[in-house]
Amino acid sequence: MPPDSPSCRIVAVQGTAQLTSAIAAMRAADRVAGPCAANHLLIHNLSCPADQTEEFVDCIGRLARMAGTWDSIRSISAAEVRASKWLRAFDA
Repeated sequence: MPPDSPSCRIVAVQGTAQLTSAIAAMRAADRVAGPCAANHLLIHNLSCPADQTEEFVDCIGRLARMAGTWDSIRSISAAEVRASKWLRAFDA
């Protein structure tokens, strides 16, 4: 890993379009600075019916694993985002 490479990257997405953009940005950054030691994906605030949330999270996770290597893939609910002081800045 080159000295300018970050040691950890956290990617937070709300759907497949953001995942696609994030992966493109990650690849571009990796070409410039080298790959990160660890990539973590956080899926949050999905815009879908409540009964489809789990299936959508699974779909995003599968797409993410097809596109790259992740040290962790986690999802959090809108209620968990609201309860987190740090994440409230991302709850639009």
